[in-house]
Amino acid sequence: MSEKLESGLGAGLDIEQDSASKILQDYIKDNWPDTVQSNPDLPVKDRIDFGAWPDRTNKTITLRCYRVVTNVYDQDVGSHMYHFDIPVAVDIYLRDLKAIGARQESVRMIAIENYLRDFITLGRLALRDKGVDHIDLVNSEVIPEPPDQISEVWFHLVVTVRMYYWMNRVPV
Repeated sequence: MSEKLESGLGAGLDIEQDSASKILQDYIKDNWPDTVQSNPDLPVKDRIDFGAWPDRTNKTITLRCYRVVTNVYDQDVGSHMYHFDIPVAVDIYLRDLKAIGARQESVRMIAIENYLRDFITLGRLALRDKGVDHIDLVNSEVIPEPPDQISEVWFHLVVTVRMYYWMNRVPV
């Protein structure tokens, strides 16, 4: 008898078909502002290359999500339900020549970090229709660039998010 895993929420099947990192990246991209809102330092969606690496784009901002590790916990005595706790990194690179010339922190990177922290915290239950129970912001950290690569300086921010969902093991 073969078995498969199905979403424990029953609401959405996306988590069965897509990776958690793709679901999170699509969620961020779909909800990123198209126009300047109350913070003019926050870049609009068309200035960001979603899913790209900084050395493979002409845009000055990249945002890419990837899964760090996976923890699976057995939640049922009969091993029929598994709890997934998946850390996903949101990796943002930003080239800000004004900040580099002034040798200061990038105001745009701070605006991006604040936006993502608020967005993830306020939308922690927003992915239930995709099969994800909830998401939690774990950490955000600016990674310093090595000083010997000053010609191609990118400000680098990593925001870590934990995604939680349940899957049922069912006979097929």
